[in-house]
Amino acid sequence: MEDFDRIEYYTRIIDELSSKNDDNEELFWAYIERGIAYFNNVEYDLAARDFEAAIDINPDEAVSYYNLGIIAKQRNNFDRAVDYFKKVIELDVNNNNAYYELGLVMNEIKNYESALDYFSKAISYGRKTADVFYNRAISFVALNRLDEALKSINAAIKLKQSNPLYYIVRSNIYLSNHNYFNSIADLTSAIRLKPEFPSYRFNRAITYATVASCIKFSTDSSNSILIEKAREISNDFKGENFNLYYTLAEYDINKAIDKEVSLYRNPENITPSYYLTRGAIYLSWGKEIDAVYNFVMAKRSIKMLDREISDDLRSEYLPSKFYLMKALIHLYLDDYDEAKKNLDVMLNNDAMSERLDLLYACYWWSREKDFEKTNFWFQRAFKKGFDIYNLVDDLFEGRFLRSFFFELEKRNLINF
Repeated sequence: MEDFDRIEYYTRIIDELSSKNDDNEELFWAYIERGIAYFNNVEYDLAARDFEAAIDINPDEAVSYYNLGIIAKQRNNFDRAVDYFKKVIELDVNNNNAYYELGLVMNEIKNYESALDYFSKAISYGRKTADVFYNRAISFVALNRLDEALKSINAAIKLKQSNPLYYIVRSNIYLSNHNYFNSIADLTSAIRLKPEFPSYRFNRAITYATVASCIKFSTDSSNSILIEKAREISNDFKGENFNLYYTLAEYDINKAIDKEVSLYRNPENITPSYYLTRGAIYLSWGKEIDAVYNFVMAKRSIKMLDREISDDLRSEYLPSKFYLMKALIHLYLDDYDEAKKNLDVMLNNDAMSERLDLLYACYWWSREKDFEKTNFWFQRAFKKGFDIYNLVDDLFEGRFLRSFFFELEKRNLINF
């Protein structure tokens, strides 16, 4: 029965029972069923009204509060959602769905420790489904408890091998542990499941190019922490030629861009980061002409986005990553004044971040080789959690700051 037919059917029952002043169990469930049909039609006000009517009939039945909690969560009214789900548990302590929903809300409000507690309770009360383990893995990742995150996402994949998001999450965990071999394997699994998603190929392209850069860098005979780390990464790819992985990266990023162009028609309308990344791959590979072309395309693409948003909406709709991406594009094109202008926008808006600090370091080293200013911003980024593994490859930050890091080593200023 379609939801519209269900609404008509249960409306007749409700009208009939209400005319008899018969507040019985049948009327209660008629309100619940019609409320669910309204919810499925995204008519949340009408759905909430029916669930509240059900509470008037039987305030001790948990299902009404549960459905009101779902509506509140859909509307991002998380405080009210928490109240409803806690009421469900008060009435039915074994309700594993309520614990699961509380876990989802806690993830939304970034209370990850509480989220873990609720997901664990959902599991202990019998909800041992893939989605619980997946969302618990998300909580563990947010808390940087990567070993536990890996166990949880493994459990999710064991239960459901058809969800590409599960492989993406595990791929990212492997990346955080600098396990590029397994990360690539999981990205490949996600692509097999959803070959039409350009973002999956985009991510695999970056990973392939990172491996290529590390293999190439690992043959350097210099004595540096970065070269040692490049060799660690390359150990899983012994005997491989870096050109192979650049070629694989090129194939994936081209496929991703082709898909974006087919969706948006105009090549200048696609996500600027795609051109930026292809340019970074080509530059790392030594194909400078191809790299510059893509950086120019990235610049045009981001200008298109900039023009579409009026000045009065700019601060609301343009996230910090927009200005940081613009700054990075201009750094690649040696347009230092424009790069700094975009960095200063973020600085003046107090949008401080590890990424902003790092790009200031890239700016000062690329433009002036100013060691003191570069080190000031680099140390700020490091204190905020910047991982020096990001300098091992020369795709992004490493392109600008590898030589600075060598200078730090030369001056015996490495204290980490």
